[in-house]
Amino acid sequence: MRLPIRSVAGALLIAVSCSSSPAAETTTTTRAPETTVTTTAPPPTTTTTTTMPPAQVSIELADAPSGLLDTVTELYEWIADTRNPEPSIPSEMLDGLGQPEYVSELALDGEAFIAELPADPETEAQETVATVLVGDDTLLAVEDGSGWRIVGGTVASIGAAPYHGDGPRFILVLGSDARPGQNQQRYRADSIHVLSLAGDRGAIVGFPRDSWVDSSAGPIKFTNLMAGRGPQIMLETATDLTELPLEGYVVTGFLGFTNLIDDFGGVDVAIESYIRGGLPGFRDFAAGILHLTGAEALQLARIRKTLPDGDFGRSRNHGVIIQGALGIAQVRGIEDLPELVSILLKHTWTDLSAEQLLTFMAAAYEVDPDDLTNVVLPGSVGSTSGGQSVVFLGDGAQAVFADVTDGTIDD
Repeated sequence: MRLPIRSVAGALLIAVSCSSSPAAETTTTTRAPETTVTTTAPPPTTTTTTTMPPAQVSIELADAPSGLLDTVTELYEWIADTRNPEPSIPSEMLDGLGQPEYVSELALDGEAFIAELPADPETEAQETVATVLVGDDTLLAVEDGSGWRIVGGTVASIGAAPYHGDGPRFILVLGSDARPGQNQQRYRADSIHVLSLAGDRGAIVGFPRDSWVDSSAGPIKFTNLMAGRGPQIMLETATDLTELPLEGYVVTGFLGFTNLIDDFGGVDVAIESYIRGGLPGFRDFAAGILHLTGAEALQLARIRKTLPDGDFGRSRNHGVIIQGALGIAQVRGIEDLPELVSILLKHTWTDLSAEQLLTFMAAAYEVDPDDLTNVVLPGSVGSTSGGQSVVFLGDGAQAVFADVTDGTIDD
């Protein structure tokens, strides 16, 4: 019997279905790798902190008032142990001390040299200055009514460089032609010099007195500018002309100059060549090193007509006298500095503070006399439209101003 085709097909379908095996299930198992953690404990650490005991400082200071002793002690307490409060000294001086090494014990002996300065004629305030010598160290101190303070000096014991104010230093030195009994600040300025100090060198720059300058009073002979106006306008004009940071002025007249030199003990000057006095009662000056009294130094300062270069030569001689005065200060020693400041103020007028004078004069002790250059500004003699005989300062003078900005004159 033949099966219908439909039945055959159905049978085939059934056969195929029965002969097919079901699909196998696949299971994937991912196992995390085993991790072994090894911990190594650091070895025990022992920290030892050693605290240095406070430094023990004792200072014996002969002839020092208690306030000055306290101020000096404060400085050395910090030098011995910088954990102590910083001393009240100029920041530049403090920077120059660096970081001194700790010293557990410090015992020092020293001596103070003190001078009271003349009272200010306007405010009647009186200041006191001191030089303090402690071993190889020299300290400069001022008492201005607010307590003693150190304003400069040389702490050589720890290798610090001298500090005598921010350098280079510049001041204007004026000599008036006022006679005794006349107002020495309101007459003509016969001597006009810029004095600069920079380390162990310095310069004296002289102006011919008849230099024709611009000023707030108009074009004028420099010598005439102070007459009736005072030294302040001289300072302002010199500052504008030179573009130097002039700190202030010192001015004196005939009488003040004479007494100043005598109170200094005279002055040694180096005369290059023979100078004839040429005026009644004036002495001649031989070449060489001469020790002069105040009256003799004034004669030298006034001689002009017998000099081959006239007023230029006279200005140069003024510089020679300034050199000699600084030399006398060096010979007398730093311990005499307070007295010399007092003497200076007895015979001069100045707008400089006690601190400025003390540190400036102390800076002069560092200068090698052979490196204190004395120059006079070059210029040409001529006439103004009004017929005045004057000195015109030109490029040569400007070159000197540019050269001395560092406080020295190059050879």
